[in-house]
Amino acid sequence: MPQADTGSGQRPPTVVLDLDGTLVDSARDICNALNHALALAGRREFEPDDARGFIHAGIDHTVEHALKLTGGLPPATETDELRRIARAYYDANLVVHTRPYAGVIEVLNELAEARYVMAICTNKLESRAREVLVRLDLARFFRAVVGRDSLPYKKPDPMPLRAAIHNAGGGAGRAVFVGDSAVDVATARAAGVPVIAVEYGYSEVPAADLGADALISQFSELPPIVARFLASGADRRAEGR
Repeated sequence: MPQADTGSGQRPPTVVLDLDGTLVDSARDICNALNHALALAGRREFEPDDARGFIHAGIDHTVEHALKLTGGLPPATETDELRRIARAYYDANLVVHTRPYAGVIEVLNELAEARYVMAICTNKLESRAREVLVRLDLARFFRAVVGRDSLPYKKPDPMPLRAAIHNAGGGAGRAVFVGDSAVDVATARAAGVPVIAVEYGYSEVPAADLGADALISQFSELPPIVARFLASGADRRAEGR
């Protein structure tokens, strides 16, 4: 892969990535936490494949959505307690089954060697995101991590993505976002940043319908597409948009 042109006085080209469903497959661990709470409520449980469309927005949203699907929300105090139970279970079992997707470590090494800077922008709590990255030996690749509680805003507001780019030392004119959901695409659009969608993630709709600038079916396809979007001297160049 050609080296990124950082140019004298230019901010380095920046690759920002979503975490769950993009870099790591965490569906089993999230679903186990959800099912632990649902069982206590006497509700039916979910297989990870059945929950992939609604586990991308954090444990609280996941519990609430699952309750709606299995008979409706109980009283607010009970819903809050079930959220608390699911959060506690997840925190205690954060990286049991969670693993990087195939090719992730190799591609991150390739991007780092090509002098791209990288950051995470996720709707996971920042502390959880950082712990996942550390325990999977991925933290070394990222200059910045922005989670749902890092700012008063969360995706699809553009501020978390802009903060991730800024905190990594980059600039929005030479950045690209990689994600797996409509929320990720909307975030990138609001920030004025090209977006690449993965086809294997936790989207509620087919990835082809998300309206991303490019699609990849496996993570190993990412480097040449990143190079195209962040070509030397390109300010928000989005070939093929």
